[in-house]
Amino acid sequence: MFKKILIATDGSEESLRAARIAIGVAEAGKGSVVVMHALLPYRGPYLAAKTQQAAEVVPDEALVARAEQHVATIRALAEHASVPCETRVCFDANAVRAILHTQSECGCDLIAVGAHDHHSLSQIFHPRCVDALVARSPVPVLVSRPGATFTSRPASSHSALEAVESTGA
Repeated sequence: MFKKILIATDGSEESLRAARIAIGVAEAGKGSVVVMHALLPYRGPYLAAKTQQAAEVVPDEALVARAEQHVATIRALAEHASVPCETRVCFDANAVRAILHTQSECGCDLIAVGAHDHHSLSQIFHPRCVDALVARSPVPVLVSRPGATFTSRPASSHSALEAVESTGA
């Protein structure tokens, strides 16, 4: 079973759904979770972000507060399930790099994310980001996608979770 699960959240419903699944897996395996949110410490277009990244920039307080709220929401779910939890807000222009760095630093053996089709500053896990994460991750990645439901497999099965399309079985 997985002992330490990294939950990367962007505040979306799919991220919250992935978090609930990951917390359930951690609870079943007597594991723990690390909840993280990666964000740019500043507002503005990508080119401005690259320029500001080289300088010491004071993080945007509103973005930090929103990130802290996202991780606090999932921390509350973990605490309700009596799953040990630590939280992090990471400042990085590249969410995949931030997730993989946190996974390595914390020794997580599973990453959980939610994927969706829209993109905004607060919701970064669009399909290309998730695909890059899956391709580069040294550990399994649990991805919650719209339109899928998750059910437990029998103990004899090879993986812990199975995604079943809601239109089929």
